Amino acid sequence: MHKHLNFICPTDNLETVIQQTFLQENYFYTSLGNSITLDSETTEQINAIIELNSITDITIFLSLDNQIIQSALHNRKLSKIKGMGSFYGTIDSQLRQLSFNQKINDIELHLITSYLNKKTNELYQHLIKEFGNKTTINALIYNRESKVFVEAESKLFQLERCSLN
Repeated sequence: MHKHLNFICPTDNLETVIQQTFLQENYFYTSLGNSITLDSETTEQINAIIELNSITDITIFLSLDNQIIQSALHNRKLSKIKGMGSFYGTIDSQLRQLSFNQKINDIELHLITSYLNKKTNELYQHLIKEFGNKTTINALIYNRESKVFVEAESKLFQLERCSLN
């Protein structure tokens, strides 16, 4: 049986849905809006969890209606919580990169996808030294209306991975 480490936001309340959908041994790591900062102490904790439990798969989850993302997009009511200023800055940066002609409904999906891809890349960079190809990392978005998980699609081209010679 696969052992899975799931990064979740506690405001999404996805633990039960994940347990019912993904029948495997699940472990959970929580942070608001998955805004986890991968400093050396946190990376050591995650590495210890992976080693201790022989984890083979990691998934970062967010719901499409995530309260932290909604706050960043609309009213900033959570700005007084420690660490949210940096998170809001990240969201603002990603919003500036989105096309102005995108539909409002698509903005949240694109924003969450972009954010999850960034977090997946960060996690991969911090864990690749320790675990190499032994652990897979992906990201899923939960649509509460349709009750399905969809993969956070990575773009064909990501500017942060391109260089011109």
